[in-house]
Amino acid sequence: MIRIPFLRYLLERVTSLCFGPSWFARLGGASALTYMVEHYPFQFIRGNLNRIIESLIEVIIGMVDEISSGAVDMAIGALIVLQKRMLTVSFSSLDMRKNDTSYNFNCLFLSFF
Repeated sequence: MIRIPFLRYLLERVTSLCFGPSWFARLGGASALTYMVEHYPFQFIRGNLNRIIESLIEVIIGMVDEISSGAVDMAIGALIVLQKRMLTVSFSSLDMRKNDTSYNFNCLFLSFF
């Protein structure tokens, strides 16, 4: 896991936006998480996966009864991007280690959860 203090601080601040009371704070948090999932290193995303998913689900649950502001759509889009990125990296690593059967089974099994 990448332990750069600035990235850890940035992730804490962005995820705290997702728990904010206003729709524009949640929209900003969801769009920032989308950017982070797309462009930040895989190890950083994998190491903070629980926090990222928890924040995006909070945006979806917290904005269900509100007038549509795009925050829910942004959070759903971020979850889709996150799913594609995690599955793509998992399956590409399977191709590199075809001879190691235990690794292949673990990657295949974990990629579905």
